[in-house]
Amino acid sequence: MNMRSYREFLIESKKQYTFRLKVAGEVSDEHQEMLEASFDRWGLASLSKPKRTPIQQHPQDFPNITNSEISVMELVLDYPATPAEVAQCMHNTINIPMDSIRVYNEGDPLEAEREEDAESEDEEYEVQLTAPYPKGDKDPQYGDKLNKKFLKDLEKMPKMKISGGNTGKSQTTNDLPQGKLSPVGSTKNAKPTPKSAAR
Repeated sequence: MNMRSYREFLIESKKQYTFRLKVAGEVSDEHQEMLEASFDRWGLASLSKPKRTPIQQHPQDFPNITNSEISVMELVLDYPATPAEVAQCMHNTINIPMDSIRVYNEGDPLEAEREEDAESEDEEYEVQLTAPYPKGDKDPQYGDKLNKKFLKDLEKMPKMKISGGNTGKSQTTNDLPQGKLSPVGSTKNAKPTPKSAAR
């Protein structure tokens, strides 16, 4: 049996870490060279050339920025890093404000959802006003037919008996006997007779 060395095992189990970098604005070739040198601390495998989106009034992922293009790059590292570390490295290397940088892990659910939304926006939109009505359910859950059926079902139900028998009607304050005099001003208080202070 041939035992593999630790080095061979490590080489075979090599994992790479992929990120998507988004920058509000232009990333020049000089900036890219600076980033490549800076990312080398995590064992840079590749950094793609930036793809630029058209200038947008409100770019997605950047709510505080207006009228800017977005540069998108793919980064692959040999050693693990967090999106926050990568963003901080970009900020320190090419002096881009932190609110102009977004870094996402590969397979980030929010990023995948945004891509699906973007793809659905590209699909042809069908005008709903002129489209034919969709075929309704054979047994709709509303309307007169359903109400009549519900009332018939209620009549078929057996009468329920209350445990302990029926009780008499309860009384409210309206059922109590009412007085004939107004509570205000109907009776006069007796005036006290003053006692003399002299003895």
